[in-house]
Amino acid sequence: MLKRKSEYNNHGEKGIAIILATLTICIFGAMIGLAIDGGIAFFLKARLGQAMDAASLAGARSLARGADIGTQAANATTTAQNYFAANFPNNFWGCTVAAPTVTVWEDSVNTHIRYVKVVGNVTTPLYFMRVLGFTTASLSSTATAQRRDVNIMLVLDRSSSMGGNGAIGPSIAGAVSFVNDFAAGRDELGAVIFGANYYLYQPTVNFQPGLINAINQTTSSGNTSSAMALWVAYQQLANLNQPGALNVIVFFTDGLPNGITSDMTKYRVRTGIYNKTTNPLGNGVTPQCGDGINPMVGVFSQWGGFAATGSTAGFWNPTTPGNIVSDSNDGSFSEDISNDAGCNFKTNVNNMYEDFSRIPDYDYNGLPTWQAATGFPNNGGAWNYTGGWALTTNMYYQMTLPWLTTAGSGCTTPYNSLTGFGGVGACGLQSPWMIGMASKNAADFAAQRWRNQPLNNIVPKVFGITLTEPTGEQPDPMFMLRVTNTPSGFDNNGNPITNPIYSSTFPTGTYVNTADKGELQQLWHSIASQVLHLSQ
Repeated sequence: MLKRKSEYNNHGEKGIAIILATLTICIFGAMIGLAIDGGIAFFLKARLGQAMDAASLAGARSLARGADIGTQAANATTTAQNYFAANFPNNFWGCTVAAPTVTVWEDSVNTHIRYVKVVGNVTTPLYFMRVLGFTTASLSSTATAQRRDVNIMLVLDRSSSMGGNGAIGPSIAGAVSFVNDFAAGRDELGAVIFGANYYLYQPTVNFQPGLINAINQTTSSGNTSSAMALWVAYQQLANLNQPGALNVIVFFTDGLPNGITSDMTKYRVRTGIYNKTTNPLGNGVTPQCGDGINPMVGVFSQWGGFAATGSTAGFWNPTTPGNIVSDSNDGSFSEDISNDAGCNFKTNVNNMYEDFSRIPDYDYNGLPTWQAATGFPNNGGAWNYTGGWALTTNMYYQMTLPWLTTAGSGCTTPYNSLTGFGGVGACGLQSPWMIGMASKNAADFAAQRWRNQPLNNIVPKVFGITLTEPTGEQPDPMFMLRVTNTPSGFDNNGNPITNPIYSSTFPTGTYVNTADKGELQQLWHSIASQVLHLSQ
């Protein structure tokens, strides 16, 4: 029987189809296996990279522990390996995981920068590729993080309101926890602890345990001479002259600036001594306050809660006696300046205004107290402002004419051309409101000055923490935004506000506020975390 040709061909085609199907299964199976194994490897590679990043960052942060580079490197190595193990443990997805290699070194040019390099290797099993003879694959990743040394000055308010509202204890605990987050031997920490006068703990790498002890000895007393405290703190950073380090000021307060430090020599009543009861016009030839030879540098403040009229006081030494941390007599007549012969404030601090003719145009450091009518900003003082940034429109508060007259300030003392007493000047010294606003202006201008006309090119990053308490003067959010160079925030009523002098040219700061004393330690820790993050 004869068969047609097509029947013979069908048998051949069936054989070819089987071969082609087998080849297709092998090829596509290998491709699918490669895709699956490759996908797993890709996932593990990404996870390895994340673990390496976490390890290097944690290692860099741990450089804060240890007094020397050897101890710090050992801490960084242990921390980096622990973080790596937590994020990529052995046998993760069947992988064989070796401990990562950690290397720590200093920058050869900028010795204020240290690096942590972490190198990790894992072996991952292959599943489908075994048919092709591949059983495992090696994955590796490298991550490097840096940490800049940090120079920090704490500016800590210890004024009397801190004790009256029970905030001194929580504020101490918060500041202590902050200090403990940094590396003795590398980071330099110091503090200005202030009321009316101030105590200075100069920045040093050997801040443990001295700075902790100083903070723990803090007690509350005195007023709030913020301008002096801020500028003294800044001068310490400028004196270190380390632009390669991260320079930071952390400013804590529970109220408003209300004290000014100034050399009042040229503001003494020129002839005679004014007495508001027996000699209201200052007539007579009684020797003037002070010896007329030595400077009269001291602090005066308001005790009237920013009222138009009320108690004002002075004239005290600007530093704590014997450089003790806290001064329970801060603000009393027992600590007035030594050059006090013939001065009314010698026996009654509230009569300070009888000894001087006016609020000074500038404080002791050349920071303006108001838009001085005699040609601000280049009318003398201790500083020459240049560059066009020191504008009267940039003053925190421009004192308008009514407040500079006897009627506007509630002061009725007439001006006496013979003594130089009365009128604008005397009314200012008798007005808690005017002293308060002058204090704000000087403190605000301290921050403007270190940003626009820095010493040794040191422009610090500023963090602000305030505590709003149920009694006393509440912190001013706008003032804090300006000092910290924070672009916006909220006022005490929760309304959004914008900082009119904010500039992205300078380090943007951070300002936080709480009404809960119990949150202070958490806020301090948050600021420490931000500083450490910035140092990386």
